[in-house]
Amino acid sequence: MVIAYPPGGGADALGRIVAQQMSAILQKPVSVVNRSGAGGTIGAGSVATSAPDGYTILFAESSLQVAPHIYKTLPFELSSFTPVAPVGALPFSIVSSPQFPAKSLADLISLLKEKPGAFSYASPGIGNIGHLTAELFQQLAGVKLVHIPYQGGGKLVADVMSGEVPLAFLSVSPVLPLVRAGKMNMLAVTSPARVSYMPMVPAVAEALPGFATATNIFVLAPAQLPAAIRDTLNAAVKQALATKEVEEAFSIQGATLTPGTPDELAARMASETAMWGRVVKAGNITSQ
Repeated sequence: MVIAYPPGGGADALGRIVAQQMSAILQKPVSVVNRSGAGGTIGAGSVATSAPDGYTILFAESSLQVAPHIYKTLPFELSSFTPVAPVGALPFSIVSSPQFPAKSLADLISLLKEKPGAFSYASPGIGNIGHLTAELFQQLAGVKLVHIPYQGGGKLVADVMSGEVPLAFLSVSPVLPLVRAGKMNMLAVTSPARVSYMPMVPAVAEALPGFATATNIFVLAPAQLPAAIRDTLNAAVKQALATKEVEEAFSIQGATLTPGTPDELAARMASETAMWGRVVKAGNITSQ
């Protein structure tokens, strides 16, 4: 299993526990290889050019569907892959420094409308789902923020806590302990409704009906994978998602499990690719 992100991150942790459970189910070793770089496109490209025999699969996430819209050249096309199985979804949150004047979602939108372009926000990088979530938020709320892209999350989180950057659009799981400790404020979550582990935090959809974003996680294989192998892998992923170990790992990350069929994954990917394409075009976003 190729994970197109560095060891130690959220995607890596979840991919490893899924791979471990798949090994037990298939009674064959499912080893993990990290091939990070260029927003996940390097690892994805290595899978796209692999033999379609079921021995090389990609633990992928939503940024794969953004890449064709922002990169001029890529080592793959989305048609280079066979959809195997949906896995899960990690919602994002809008967080702020404790010093930021807006203490609620309604206050945030009101403040940003009063002072367009006066405030900045951080994300883990250009084309990251956090970046595009912020773009979609601005487009639907009719507000303007200045984007400050970071390489990864460590310094980003520190700068938000200190107030150097007032806002950030980040996955829920890394910031939960900081929010609970009072070192950050969580103004909203991007799931369709409030989440059980932070029930006092509103969903963006409460102010902007229909708003929902997440980093969706799924398994892909090279194109032209035989249907029988695809179905065997899909069944193994589904069984892995039903184990206590995977359920607990995803719960810790604040993620939901989304088991399904290859056809359901294909439809979801097509819809999400089109949505992010509209956001990228409206925001005039490029990789440079």
